[in-house]
Amino acid sequence: MTIKLLTTRQAAARLGVTPQTLYAYVSRGVVTRTLAADGRTSRFDPAEIDALALRSRPRAGARRAGRVQVSMASRITQLTPETLRYRGRDVVGLCDEGGFECVAHWLWTGAWEPDRRFEVRPDRARRAAALARVLPKDAPAIERFGVLCSGVACLEPARVDLRPEVVSRHMGELVGLLASSLPAAAPTRGGRSSSRRAEPDTSIARMLCERLSPLPPTKARIAAMDRALVLLADHELATSTLAVRVAASTRADPYSAVAAGLAAASGRWHGKAASGVHRLLLEAEREGHPEPVAIRAFEERDAGILAGLGHPVYTGEDPRGRALWTAFEGLDRGGRLDRATRLRDVLESHTGRKANVDFALAVLAYLADMPVGATDAIFVLARVAGWVAHALEEYEETPLRFRARATYEGP
Repeated sequence: MTIKLLTTRQAAARLGVTPQTLYAYVSRGVVTRTLAADGRTSRFDPAEIDALALRSRPRAGARRAGRVQVSMASRITQLTPETLRYRGRDVVGLCDEGGFECVAHWLWTGAWEPDRRFEVRPDRARRAAALARVLPKDAPAIERFGVLCSGVACLEPARVDLRPEVVSRHMGELVGLLASSLPAAAPTRGGRSSSRRAEPDTSIARMLCERLSPLPPTKARIAAMDRALVLLADHELATSTLAVRVAASTRADPYSAVAAGLAAASGRWHGKAASGVHRLLLEAEREGHPEPVAIRAFEERDAGILAGLGHPVYTGEDPRGRALWTAFEGLDRGGRLDRATRLRDVLESHTGRKANVDFALAVLAYLADMPVGATDAIFVLARVAGWVAHALEEYEETPLRFRARATYEGP
């Protein structure tokens, strides 16, 4: 098999350094370069680059900065300062080409099936429902999913079968079971709660609309939910995804790998980030004017940690947030969209940061009268698609390849 060599830009990105630093490594004999067919441009061995990335020590100031850089090869998601692509296709375009199940299956297998639905075996549905009934109705979504994930795993003796086709079938069923485990939202004035239990072949977007919102699951609401799921399905090596890959490297079964992702996503700075924005929106509605709420939020909290604003990778606007916002026009109720837009504009003006996809996800929940915390369920259910894709890719790597080293600073 011919090894595909890396370009200068690719090698520098894996190491987390500039091209100039990479060439300094070459001059010192740390890295070997070869010439491409044109006799001018450089090429690098990916194995040598990865080995250097693994043994590199923190630079001066890294401990105080509190950041640990991890770089590895992946064929799943390409994240740049301007765009997000799944398997080479722009995520915004994918929203109009296939539903969440189609995109998830494609991330897992590379097969594009526009009418894909996740099949749930009746016996699994009954036993998962019985387990869900034991939990309090107000149990947080991520914690609820963690219990269901472990419980369903105990029902599946073939969970140790890591073949892609088996993992894809089991994980598709898991997503359906997690969605169906959510209790129906209580009705609110002007809305109604759907009493019909979602059928096993119902789309995940429709199931979430029926269970998280007291409003009728209209075509526009289902389409907006499906768009959110596709946009959130993966985001390269986000914290929870890295946790999944570490678990998968030990050959943990896919249920356990997903459980690792759920644990990482339970923190308020990751899977629960949109809930903070949702609370601000409700506060703005109670006060009648979003501007004072936005200014107070800016003054009372460190502007650098306001949820829903800015992103460490995107240099400008988060393309996912912009793409989700386009689905809101037909969902406005009582001027809520205008209120959310004004809150966004004031916060952007005061912080100099653009609203991201967490902000847009909170607006989706706000427009649909969802309870605070509903965005947690949407985020992690969507992200299961990416977690499974990364677990499958990690199963192809050498086991136990993650062995970090600490720089000892104790007595």
